[in-house]
Amino acid sequence: GINITYQFKNVNTGADLTVGDVALITDNPVIMIESSITTAPVVKPQEGANTVITSCCDESVSYVISGQYTIGNILYTDSVPDDSYCWYVESLTDSTPTLPLSFAFSSGGRSCEACINLNPCPVVIGSYIIQYCCDGSEQFVDPGGKGLYPGTYINFSADDSITYPTPCWYVVGPSTKRPSITGTFDGSTYEDCKDCRIQTGQSC
Repeated sequence: GINITYQFKNVNTGADLTVGDVALITDNPVIMIESSITTAPVVKPQEGANTVITSCCDESVSYVISGQYTIGNILYTDSVPDDSYCWYVESLTDSTPTLPLSFAFSSGGRSCEACINLNPCPVVIGSYIIQYCCDGSEQFVDPGGKGLYPGTYINFSADDSITYPTPCWYVVGPSTKRPSITGTFDGSTYEDCKDCRIQTGQSC
């Protein structure tokens, strides 16, 4: 078209990009980028009385808040102390809010990265990565005050005993992730996975 201005932004920093910048990033000619925009189908505006927000610190954490906010904006709040101060507006929805109306949110952030630089993500204390001896799968666990040491093999009975027939796990190290599994530690340690299975008498 004539006299058309395209606006692009870096999704991580919020910095403005030219069509030439996008061409270099995508390795596509400028004319192809312009053509793809002018021929793309019209996007139907989202509808809904409320808004879905996602934590800038942990994409697995989302809430529905009351009211409509602009999709793509960054919101700030100190009402959710255990989560991020920074939130990304995902979409609109008619779902019922999952956070109280008393939780206040303000907008104005350029990007999640910029917001987090000013307001670092909270550190989850006491979370550890443990690796299952049978298949090497990893989980995040709160030791509940018990000391766990990276590089050791422990006895941890997961609540879901069907999924984990043996209590043998390897402690990888500390983590900032939320716990993904619960269970009981008996305090025992072993030389390796094989030693744990022999001493507990429970195989994979």
